[in-house]
Amino acid sequence: MRILFIIKQQLGYNGALVPSKGLFNSALFVVNALRRIGLTAELVEVVDANDIDREVTRFRPTHCIIEALWVTPAKLALLRRLHPTVTFVVRIHSNVPFLATEGMAIDWLSHYDATVGCNSLRAVDALKRVTLRPPSYLPNIYEPGVPAHFKTIDRAGQNIFIGCLGAIRPLKNQLQQALASIAYANEIQRRLYYHINTRVEQGGEQVLRNIRAVFATRPEHRLVEHGWVGTHKQVREIVASFDMSLQVSFTETFNLVTADAVWSGVPIVVSPEIEWAPGHTKIRSNTIPEIVEVMHHQARQGQHAVKRNLEALERHNNLAINAWKEFLTRKGNS
Repeated sequence: MRILFIIKQQLGYNGALVPSKGLFNSALFVVNALRRIGLTAELVEVVDANDIDREVTRFRPTHCIIEALWVTPAKLALLRRLHPTVTFVVRIHSNVPFLATEGMAIDWLSHYDATVGCNSLRAVDALKRVTLRPPSYLPNIYEPGVPAHFKTIDRAGQNIFIGCLGAIRPLKNQLQQALASIAYANEIQRRLYYHINTRVEQGGEQVLRNIRAVFATRPEHRLVEHGWVGTHKQVREIVASFDMSLQVSFTETFNLVTADAVWSGVPIVVSPEIEWAPGHTKIRSNTIPEIVEVMHHQARQGQHAVKRNLEALERHNNLAINAWKEFLTRKGNS
């Protein structure tokens, strides 16, 4: 069994091709996990769909996992004719609310005469109504190495460092989380350092403008802006410096940033969209008082909370590996 994962390079702000960092790391962790259980797996990046034939010919896979929606149904049909023994899979990383922002998504998914993989069971259930064959559950696996030491908030300090990393998008809800973080910092009488990324997608420019305006009106607190960091190791180092990580998003599947925080021993506050996260970390409704309430709860729980978070992530990893095993050994999924 040989599994080839293929990712398309993205265009950067200057028009040059750049690696697809979050997607790359997500796929790489699955590759690492499959290798650990004795399978032959490889991850490659290509310029466009015309490179897929070359990589499949070179690697001779039994399964070719195309990460995200970028190959047209016509191109995929051609690849299947050229390589009839290969199981081609188009694996998506979004639930329906986010897919709704990609205009070709449902049209392409409804015309793929191949397996569609989803990293969310909710997406599997939703998309079975439009795909030609039932989608398969192919979840994320988080496998970056040994977990870091647990971290708790320094109650004697004067500052509080809160992260809300990830590309700025309207559905990520970063402005609401900025306001909640300010409210929390005021209640515990600390100066807030609120960390964000400055990469904007799908109308995120307006969100970023509003976040900057919030901190312009509150000079006692600080907004810390990070560019799109180069390596996952660098991202982990930034996340590990936080006292708390927020991901109270309107739509998610796995959420790599939250996994980074959990693996680094950083307390988290998330929305119910991140299904693998334990219940004590989740808000019930998207209100500032409730986000602040859960932030207080995580701070009070200390190491007990972050240990439970890590146990939840490891439990997800075990279930995810079993899901991949079941898919790869299933007959007739080509």
